[in-house]
Formats: sequence, structure tokens, C-alpha cells
Amino acid sequence: MPRELDIAEIEQIVRSFAAAAARCAAAGVDVVELHAAHGYLIHQFLSPRTNLRSDRYADPVLFVNEVLLAVREAVPDTTVFIRLSAFEGVEDGLDADDTLALAHQMRLDLVDAIDISAGSYEAGEWIVQPGEVRRGVLAPFAARYRTFGRPVCVAGRISTGDAAEAILGAGDADLVAVGRALHADPDWPRKVLAGQAPRPCIACNQGCIDSVHTQQPIWCVANPRTSHEWLPAPPPVRPRRVLVVGAGVAGLEAARSAAERGHRVTVVEAAAQVGGQYRIAAQLPSRAEFGRLLDWYRAELRRLEVDLRLSTRGDAELVASLAPDAVVIATGGVGAVPRIPGIDCQRVADLRTWLLGPASVPDAATVTVWGADRVGVAAADAIAVDGARLQLIGAQAELAPEAGFREKILAVPRLRSNPLVRIELQTTLEAVEPDRLLIGRGGVREWIAVAGPVLVSQGTVPAPAELGAGDRPTFVVGEAGFGVSADDAIRQGAAAGMAIG
Repeated sequence: MPRELDIAEIEQIVRSFAAAAARCAAAGVDVVELHAAHGYLIHQFLSPRTNLRSDRYADPVLFVNEVLLAVREAVPDTTVFIRLSAFEGVEDGLDADDTLALAHQMRLDLVDAIDISAGSYEAGEWIVQPGEVRRGVLAPFAARYRTFGRPVCVAGRISTGDAAEAILGAGDADLVAVGRALHADPDWPRKVLAGQAPRPCIACNQGCIDSVHTQQPIWCVANPRTSHEWLPAPPPVRPRRVLVVGAGVAGLEAARSAAERGHRVTVVEAAAQVGGQYRIAAQLPSRAEFGRLLDWYRAELRRLEVDLRLSTRGDAELVASLAPDAVVIATGGVGAVPRIPGIDCQRVADLRTWLLGPASVPDAATVTVWGADRVGVAAADAIAVDGARLQLIGAQAELAPEAGFREKILAVPRLRSNPLVRIELQTTLEAVEPDRLLIGRGGVREWIAVAGPVLVSQGTVPAPAELGAGDRPTFVVGEAGFGVSADDAIRQGAAAGMAIG
């Protein structure tokens, strides 16, 4: 259990901060940043939630000032930043006015720049904001720190060059801190400064923030090379004619990767738009940034002169007419439909198909989402936000167990706190009738009266595809190849594009 540090321990920790800064300077770093935010030790001294001391360290700024003085003495010629949470984000924590008042008592004359973030681990949505939070959300808070006469830096959903320029142009800050966007594209700064479009961060928090707590290498939904940058590029190959059937993210990445290597690529897509199942996710309010990846793929295909044919079905006749040297099958999946009594009832629909609607819900009706996986929870959240009554039934023991905490940090509390939402976990759907459902829980079955749509979210199975590829090299990617997520699809598409030739 945590215990209160004694004075000797505190003094040793102060010396340790200074020693760490000295090691950094000896190693040649350009900047040392003192982390006084996010609920770490310095922030714990600052916050009334965690500083319950009765000795001299009850003064919330004493510890940080001692650390600042020790660090500055240890590295007099090194640039020193301090990072502060503008607010803690919890009810009994420091708000923006509290933190600013404390900052006036800090030895900020000892630092070269003030770096503004927000949040604590009890309010992680403010440390790394999900995509539904507006870009540059912390800029107004950073602007208040201009009064200290030090350059001000700010973090928080700065994922585009336009967002950075808006903050700098308005004078809210002198510097911007960019994190997740560098996972999506390590060349983000160079490309932004050159007026180019980096591969976009979609602020999903899946591969970076949620993965970092697993002690495993991070990854990125948008960039299959993240954590694999050390792998050499494949050797040059003779250009081939490549046909990609399907323009979901698996097909788009396969086409881009193949074209980047010099292959002549044609993409055919039966729908009138690119995106496949991913495009449905991009329409959900909680996935507000997902559409940026589709915009980027479209621009990349134009840049690489890929022949994109929409409203065109891939079949054996098309393959024969194009005579490609290699075929990538990215035809996606269709919703899996467990065969339970009443599954053919008129009110039952595939969740993804229903979302393409738009579908209206009668005032007295309840929408039942059958499946509490990542897809079901995201869709249920969107439906509930629109004000519909909702019932979420899942065999899972928790909501979206395959999703990390930060990915669902806003959606799950919203669902749990909504009085119009009923959540039934570790529960199976056994039968459907026009005005009632048979559910099973703990070995007991029960009929419940509920009218309204029943939306099935039980995963996908590969869509049927008879292409007649013959003996050509053929790659099956994404949901057509039993991929279960967007990152699966993009990684598979990249691997196919790299393997051709």
C-alpha cells in the first residue's frame, strides 16, 4: 500500500532528479523536461487529493521548487522544460484556476519553457484525448501561461499542420507537442513543413496508448510499419500488373504498397465509395478522425497513378480482360448470423447494414444490439447518444474486451451512465419473436418483452468471391482473409503489396 514518504526519502528523490538531469546532459540531450503533470510524483505533491501531509511538504509547491532548483544547478547550460497539467480532470482535483495559482508560486524563472498538458490517471481522457475531442483542445489553457514570460508549449490533439498553425497563429503557444501523429508517420514534421500530407493519426488510442501499458512494442492502426521501422525495404522488382479487388482499407493499403514499389495497379470496388466496413466506422461520432485515413488513401492512389474503378464488380470476366500478373482479393466480409430461432424475423438486421440506413427508431421502441464487442459497443454508443432506448446484450464479461481502456474511455462510461441503456453481459440471445426475446444467463432462460430492431454484431465471415484468378499469385487480405480489425486488414494489405514480385 502507498505510504507517506519521510523527509530523508524526499531529499534523496530531489538529489535523484538532479542526478538524472546530469546524466541526460552528459549524454548530449537538447532538452530536459521535468514531468510535473498527469498524477506522477510532483503532481501528487501539488494536488490536494494526494498531498495530505502535515509537515513542511504540505506546501504544495515546496517539492517542485526544490526539484527545479536542484535540476537547474545540475544542468546550468541545458534547456529545461516543465510539464504541467492545466487541470486534473476529476471533481476533487486541481482545476485550471487552481493550477495557475500554484504556478505563480513555482520557481518558473528556473525553466526555459512551460509545457501544458492536462489530466491525471483518474482522468486519462485528458492525458491522451480520443478522436472525438476537438483538435488543439488545450490551447486556451496554455495561453494563460504566457503571463510568465517564458515560451509556452502545448499538447493535445495536434494531429494536423492546420491545427498546429492555428495555435501558433493565434498566439496561444510558441511550440506544439506532437506525439501520436509521429507513430502514424515519423516524417510528420518534415511533411507538414513541406506542405505534404502525412499518413494521418486517427486518434484511436489502440496501438500506441493502450499497447504501451502491455509492455509490448507499440503499433499503429494507420501505419503497419510502426515498431518495424528497422526492417529493410524489400529489394527492387520488375514492375507487374496488379489487380486489387475491393477498396476497403486492406485493398487500399495493398494497392498503395504495391504502387509505391513501382507496380501498375488497378483497384476495382463494387460500391460507389472506397472504405468498405471501415467507412461505416468512420461515420460514428466517436470515430470522428477515421475518415481522414480514407481521404489520405484516396490522395495516395492519385499520387501513385493507381487506376481506381468504383461501382465495378470484380469477377472472372474482369480478371480475364485485365490479365494481371497478381491478384489481391480484398472483398471484405459479411456479418456472421448465428442460426437461432427467429433470426429471420423482420426486425432482425445486421448491425453494419442498419448503420448504413439511415434507420429511424419509433419513440416507444428499444434498439437491441446483440454483441458487446468493439463494433457493438461503438455502435450502441452512437445509437444511445442519439437518444434512443437501447439494450446491449453480450456473452462477454465486459464491454468490448478486445479493446483497451483508453480506446473506450468515453464510450463505456457514457453507456453505463445513460438511463435509457440496459446492459446485459454474460448473456446469450436464444430466440427472437416479434415482441419479445429469449435470453440466457447463468444457465437460466428468460423471455423479456422488448419491441424494436435487433441488430446483430457477431463478427464477420469472408464474403463470397469467385474471381477465377487461375494460377496467378493471389493474396487474400482483410476480412476476406479472416482479419478481425482495421489494423489486421492494413497490415495484411501492406504485406501483400510488399510480397508481389
